[in-house]
Formats: sequence, structure tokens, C-alpha cells
Amino acid sequence: MTIAKQEIQDRARGNTSFSELLNHLDDKERSEPAIPQKVPKGSAESEALRELALRDLEHSQKTYPEIAREAGVDISRSYAYKIMSEHHNLGRFDPRHKPRLTKQDHAARVQFADWALNLPIEAFAFTDESWIEIGGTRGRQKITRPRGSNPYDFVVPSDKPLFTLMLSACVSLGHKGTLYIWEKETKEERIVNAQELQAENEAKAQRVAEKRKRATQPGTEEYEFLQEKNKKIKEYNAQRKPGEPRKRYQIPKWEFGEEIRERSAGEGFDWFM
Repeated sequence: MTIAKQEIQDRARGNTSFSELLNHLDDKERSEPAIPQKVPKGSAESEALRELALRDLEHSQKTYPEIAREAGVDISRSYAYKIMSEHHNLGRFDPRHKPRLTKQDHAARVQFADWALNLPIEAFAFTDESWIEIGGTRGRQKITRPRGSNPYDFVVPSDKPLFTLMLSACVSLGHKGTLYIWEKETKEERIVNAQELQAENEAKAQRVAEKRKRATQPGTEEYEFLQEKNKKIKEYNAQRKPGEPRKRYQIPKWEFGEEIRERSAGEGFDWFM
């Protein structure tokens, strides 16, 4: 009979305290769990779960219980997560959909912020747009990747919804604009809108050419406008102080221009009439 067993029998008869019993117990760490693991680390089942979870984009988006069912490993939900974490250092994370910002991107944003800070806040109107997506993935779908890994090494494309609407609004200091709801244009509508925009730009170019031509003809409104402007420039140059820049006289091709708009490659708004 072992010492521990003898002590237990003695304690049952009231001859030994529990603290004395503990002194006879073996406190060495077990090399194996007292209860055998259902899926041991390094086993074929454990490795199969890891391989399946990282096989491709489709499987990286599945939860660990779904991976276990597909692999034919009969384990509980919590045990599936425990295996992936403790055996393979895997976790579930929100995926990245956009590339990492470069140093040039950061510098451009700092430059814009410095420019904006020198202007009064009343000079800014803040606009925002947001898509309402119907038929796509609800919420943010997590993916599987190793803990501590670079999330940009696991970028996934965004799911395309069946139907989308866009909300847009504008606010400025002391003013809140109207909330608008826009339906996204179809491929056919985009072609038609591109044709209308081209026609609009051609009409603008023609108007600009006509105005610049009239600016060379005495008696026209454009000619008088340009003459008056150059008269003010002449007066400024004659009265300017030392160190102040000298202004150049304006010519027709520098005046009467109109903005030529182009369609953007993104999914935001393109404003044109």
C-alpha cells in the first residue's frame, strides 16, 4: 500500500489532518494530461484543422466550428477555438480591404492639414457619403490568420451587394444640409452619363473659344472686361511698393475658362449638369 493511500485511510479514521495528507502528495508536473486530450497537439486531426483553415480565402472566412465539421473532427465549439489558438497560434480578425498608406500618402495628408489650419472654419463645407448595401455580407466577416502577422498580407476583396443606395449630406458651421438618397447607376446609365458629360465638356470648350475670340473684338462685353482688368493691373503696377510682386497683363487665352469634368474611377459622386 502506498503512503498516500495509507494516509487517506488514516484520515478517514480521524487520525490525520488534511494538511498532513498534502505533504505526502506528489506535486511534480505530469508529462501527459490526467485526462487524454481528444485532439492532441501535433496530431493528424490538429494539423488537418490548421491546413483547412488556411487553405484559401473561402476557408479563412469560415469559423473554427465550421472548419471542424468540414474536416470531420467531432469537437465542441470552444474546443475548436482552443485548438487553433493553443496549437497553431491562429485567431479571428477583421480583414483589410485597402492597401497600406505609403510615406507619400502620409506626407500629402500632413500638407493638406497644414493648409486647412490656416483657413477659417467657416470656409469649409463638410460632405460625406455612405452606401446602404442590400444582399451582401452583413457586418464585418472575420478571417483566420496567425497572431502577430501583418494584416495587409491577408487582404480580401469586398463582397459585391445585389443592390445599393447612397446617402449623402453636407454640413458647415451653423448649417445642416438636406439628406439625399441616391440609387447607384447601372452600367447602361453610366455609358449614357459619360456621353452626356462629353457633350457638356464639348459645349464648354466651344463657349470658352467664342468668349476668347470676342475678347479680341472691340465693343464686345468680353473685350471691355479684359480692358478694365488690365487697367487695374496697370494702376497696381504703377503704385506697388518695393518688394511687392509685379502683375502680368491678362490675355484672352488666360480668361473665360470653365472647368472640364471627368468621370472618376471610384464609386463616389461625379457632379455634372
